[in-house]
Amino acid sequence: MDHIPIIGVNTDISNKDPARPTCSLGLSYVDAIVRAGAIPLAFPPLDVDGPRLKQQLEQLTALVDGFLLIGGPDYRPEDYHERPLPNAQLNLVDARRDRFDNALAAHLLHNTDLPVLAICGGHQLVNIVLGGKLIQNLNTAPQHREGAPGHSVSLAATSRLARVMAGAVPRGDPAVDVLVNVNTSHHQAVDPSHVGAGLRVAAQSDDGVVEAVECDSAERFVIGVQWHPEKLAANNQQHHAIFIDFVAAARNHRSTRG
Repeated sequence: MDHIPIIGVNTDISNKDPARPTCSLGLSYVDAIVRAGAIPLAFPPLDVDGPRLKQQLEQLTALVDGFLLIGGPDYRPEDYHERPLPNAQLNLVDARRDRFDNALAAHLLHNTDLPVLAICGGHQLVNIVLGGKLIQNLNTAPQHREGAPGHSVSLAATSRLARVMAGAVPRGDPAVDVLVNVNTSHHQAVDPSHVGAGLRVAAQSDDGVVEAVECDSAERFVIGVQWHPEKLAANNQQHHAIFIDFVAAARNHRSTRG
């Protein structure tokens, strides 16, 4: 029987009841992974550091064939060596999750060759960990805010993302950028003048906001998208195709690892 790929997923922290904080994972992430043929394995935000955390990350990531970095609140500007701007309107991620997610993403990207799919805040985290920066507040771009009806993005014609998403529907000239419709719920974005090392911009909206990045080497699957394809995948083949390609990369990684 074929091995079913296992996809690690980080989790969020809720402090609605300060006496009983909880970690959680949206079922839309779970369902998108399962629908694509894999098994999700949730990683709680461990409250450890130093050599102990390094050992635990090594053991945890050895259990999986790929990793999905989820969305959530804002990562701290200090993570990318900046101070909060006066108009940033930050909604900061829990400090414990911030520390763990940064350590986890750094381990995934620097110490493993696992396929990584990163969504919304996870997409921003990948850029941060690879030395990039964020635009702290898109205060002049209301089309990106939560509650907006969504918008189109242009996928670079030579990108893996264009090949994957365009492959799910009939496509014309493969040398022409691909337009796809996406949902939206963010007020920050990857800074196009400070894209992380080893990444290239794979998609932008018509106002120049970076909507996706990917590894600039065909040897590694790292894709970050600013939108939430997991919320669209059940009824949209283009967004489902992102998860199909991700799980295929995880399956291939497993087969080459032995």
